[in-house]
Amino acid sequence: MVAEATTLLTFDYPPMSGGIARFCESLVNELRLHRPGVNVLTHQTLQGTTSATRDPTRIEVVHARPLREASALARLILQQLTGRTGILVCGNWYPEGVIAWMSGFRPFVVLAHGAEIFPAPRGGLPVSFWRTVMNRVLTGASLVVANSEYTRALVSQHSPACNSVALPLAVDTRKFSPGVPSHSRKRLGLDDDCFVMTTVARLDSHKGHLDVMRAARSLLQQGHSSFCYVISGTGPEESSLREHSRQWGLEQHVRFLGQISDETLVHLYRASDVTLLCSHELARERKVEGFGLVLLESQSCGTPAIAYQSGGMTDAVVHGTGGWTVPAGNVGQLSELLATLVQDSSLVRQQGALARSRVEEECTWTGYTERFLELTDRYRHDY
Repeated sequence: MVAEATTLLTFDYPPMSGGIARFCESLVNELRLHRPGVNVLTHQTLQGTTSATRDPTRIEVVHARPLREASALARLILQQLTGRTGILVCGNWYPEGVIAWMSGFRPFVVLAHGAEIFPAPRGGLPVSFWRTVMNRVLTGASLVVANSEYTRALVSQHSPACNSVALPLAVDTRKFSPGVPSHSRKRLGLDDDCFVMTTVARLDSHKGHLDVMRAARSLLQQGHSSFCYVISGTGPEESSLREHSRQWGLEQHVRFLGQISDETLVHLYRASDVTLLCSHELARERKVEGFGLVLLESQSCGTPAIAYQSGGMTDAVVHGTGGWTVPAGNVGQLSELLATLVQDSSLVRQQGALARSRVEEECTWTGYTERFLELTDRYRHDY
């Protein structure tokens, strides 16, 4: 029997940028390889509706808020009245999950990413109100699919009665694949004999760029000068990071790339000896790394990763099997690890090979999608 349609409701979807948008696009593409009738309900692009013309399975509502939410709500109600139900996957609990809950559409599934589970005041309404709403949405969902064990625990903490499961993220192993490091370094203007460490993240205070720079300063003080710290991303902390690189004598060792294309991103991973993500958990500021997809992308390219033991990053990096984890905020241990790696290229290569092997065995989109469908198919005919 042909399965009923699947609709993904998300306002984080290309051409929008960001990790959630990229994840939602990949999920849709993979689901379409397994099932017919996968649609996306999202808002119009700022350029108009040409994307809908190209893709008839992309259902668009107006971009402006709050008409966007009202239009999506109306479409879900209409979809039920015309008998076209199936299963609804919400890209986030707010506003997508709230819309699904209000529409009465059942069954619906909510994707949980991490930081959004920390409620915040919106529209002049207090945190207590939104905590209640979130609890109603999460318990009303047939299933909450979290991107890591950390995020699942966070969901359960805020909504104990909800049905949640951890399904760590996947990566496109064809796109993010090993290459020839020297070719990628030449493309990026990096020296072949330089130890290259990279962070791909928004330049925000909790992302830990300063901790890596402190470790880099320690390398310099120990006499290790042939290294380069490449930072890819934009954000409010850029000027502060540049100023610290000057004050700490790292100007010749720190390179800011800004926002880069996906093609350049792959070359950056291939050119790097190690990728780092040293994010801190700042619950009061609603800042945490729910998983750390860039760590998985790097390992898929055969480049080992270093992550703090914070948030869900320990699901993305397995210590000693393609990378290393360090206690959050322990710059001394991070410095010691980098000093070891700078002097031991064979260890870096060994962990790079283990990283690619683990990703191919455990973190492919095929495996993720099969598990996702196994979990969600249980609820398709419950209503």
